[in-house]
Amino acid sequence: MGGVGKLLVPEGKDCSMTCLNPTKTCQNAEYDYSCSDDNADDESKMNNIEIHNEIATCYKCGSAFQNVKAITLPKEMSSQFNTNETETDAGAAAETMKSLSSLLSFMENKTVASVSMGNVKGILKKIQNDSKITTSYFIYSSSTGIRVLEDVDEIDKYPNAFSIPEEAAKKALNQSARSAFLGVFRFPNMTKDAENSTVLNDEVYAIEMGGKISNLSNGISLTFKKDQIPPNVTISQNDFTALTYITYIGCGLSMFFLSIGLFMHFLMRKVKVTESMHILINLFVALFLLNVAFLSNEYVARTKEVIACRVMAGVMHYFLLASFTWFAVEAFHLCLQMAKHAITIKHYLIKISVVGWAPPAIVVSVIYVLKKYGEQTITMETSNVTMCWIVDSEVHYFVNIGYYCFTFIFTFITFIVVMRWLSMLKMSRLSMLGKVKRSGIATSDITSILGLCCMLGLTWSFAFFSYGALRLPSYYIFTILNSLQGFFLFIYYLKTSRLIGDSAPSDTSDTTEDVTTENPYEDLPSDDNKKAI
Repeated sequence: MGGVGKLLVPEGKDCSMTCLNPTKTCQNAEYDYSCSDDNADDESKMNNIEIHNEIATCYKCGSAFQNVKAITLPKEMSSQFNTNETETDAGAAAETMKSLSSLLSFMENKTVASVSMGNVKGILKKIQNDSKITTSYFIYSSSTGIRVLEDVDEIDKYPNAFSIPEEAAKKALNQSARSAFLGVFRFPNMTKDAENSTVLNDEVYAIEMGGKISNLSNGISLTFKKDQIPPNVTISQNDFTALTYITYIGCGLSMFFLSIGLFMHFLMRKVKVTESMHILINLFVALFLLNVAFLSNEYVARTKEVIACRVMAGVMHYFLLASFTWFAVEAFHLCLQMAKHAITIKHYLIKISVVGWAPPAIVVSVIYVLKKYGEQTITMETSNVTMCWIVDSEVHYFVNIGYYCFTFIFTFITFIVVMRWLSMLKMSRLSMLGKVKRSGIATSDITSILGLCCMLGLTWSFAFFSYGALRLPSYYIFTILNSLQGFFLFIYYLKTSRLIGDSAPSDTSDTTEDVTTENPYEDLPSDDNKKAI
């Protein structure tokens, strides 16, 4: 794809741009695969420059890769590395690389061929003529495997790239003129070493040239760009199993209580429901669907369907961000509740619903278009767990952590203000009522505080403490509180619902009754002209 090219000028127009350098002009051009033809001559595969209205547009005809055909190996060799095995034996891999020269006879008249032995795949290239030896370039991608790259300008587009200088190939040819070769192979799921190390997702790339190659002026280059799967967290298998059971049991309980709350709400929807309860129900819906998506995620990941996994990752991410958004909406509504007579908003519920559901949809749509959703593998001591999630660590941290940090700051400030207001309100009531019986009030207060924390999303903040000595305890606290947040929200729903509260009979004749705070989550009735909140 070299330094000359075809200059295409529209008929009937003169061109004064014949001094264009095709190599420089077409360096970053895209390939036009529609004009690809394996039997075409070299001229038709050159860079093409079209000039329209004195603007030069370049495209590269064909492909950046060499067309490589596969060779057929005997069954005992092709199945040497069984695809059903979870790990690749390091000893067997080393022996395979030493015996690559035995595969040359299967190539017949092919100069380059792709080789497949179970889940081990690679490229085998004969070195036959000293005058035709050039630097060899290879790339690896999960979608295409190892390929021979002909256009070096394209090499930066791939995360894993390898180059073998012509000097190395010439030394291999001098050592074994008749059987000189170059082999590049990828061994996935390699067995761990004595130190139980994990490097490059347990992948090993091997290069063999059939001899001892040393003292090179330009060394063999292997380039690995930053891995886009978020870094694995090292915890014991027992802790991981325990956290998994807690999560599934807690999510099941949360879904059960959230569904009861939703059922009660829609059963009594004909009765006037406050704006506060409408907002709380939206949070119920977001959390319920988040739990459904989470429990379904691993099952979808196991199907190995790329599109289905991307969609599942997007759905779960959407309801996660929607939950964060509704936490912030709840905090905003509480702030307005404490300033009922000062602020009015027309069409309040419609506007607040758009704010709660629309921004997460925009964020997820952008990430989906950028193809940042996919399958992610979490490596444990004795097993691997797959899930559908964001495969770019930078996107994961920037979007999720940034999104929640904004929510947390706002909701935490609201929590402090509300707790101070409730404390002052309770002290005022106690001073008015005098001595009262205190049994059960402490438990009630704790339940209310936990419910308020879950309603404002503060329990998610324990993820920020997962460092050092606090890492493992924070995992357990984070998992327990967030998997049970549906239960705490349901209790809070019962305590603050006007429907249930108003239907409960009161006995003012009992002077030893438990004292509870006034409902801080209750709307004033709306007037005819505007909505008071």
